[in-house]
Amino acid sequence: YAQGASPAQQAELAKLGFLVEPQPIPFARIADRSRVVMSYGSLGFASSALATGLPSVTVHYDLEKTLTGQAITRLQLGGHVHVATIQ
Repeated sequence: YAQGASPAQQAELAKLGFLVEPQPIPFARIADRSRVVMSYGSLGFASSALATGLPSVTVHYDLEKTLTGQAITRLQLGGHVHVATIQ
C-alpha cells in the first residue's frame, strides 16, 4: 500500500517488482509473502516485523526511528539507513 502514490508512481513501483496494494492489508499477509521488511522504523511496525522473524531494514528520518534502526542493526536482525542518503 502506497498511500498518496499516483497511478504513475504505482506503475513505476510495479515495473521494479513491487506489489502495490490498493488498500492497507493485515501484517500477517505481508509477512507470509515477504523475505525482508523495509519501513520507516515506527516501533509498532518494526516490532511486528521482528516478531515474524523477517530481517528488517529501517529507512529512518527522525531520532525515534534512528534509534530503532540502530537497535535492529546492533542485534544483527537487519540494518538501517537515513532517508537523506538514498538517491
